Amino acid sequence: MTLLSNIRDYYCPFCNATLFRGHVNEFRMVCQECNRLVDSVQHGERTMEQSDGINQGEDFSELAE
Repeated sequence: MTLLSNIRDYYCPFCNATLFRGHVNEFRMVCQECNRLVDSVQHGERTMEQSDGINQGEDFSELAE
């Protein structure tokens, strides 16, 4: 198995924007596009094939001003 075979794209479950590319077990971050908190434990890891636009989570858009 090569290093590149472990690389995956991770997507926001709210707006389907690309979060990052890599290989991690868990992550918790704010999407740069919709400013919502994405938690891989709560929402599960989303790849392009799994993306279904779940509309849950915290909205930090008012803090982006």
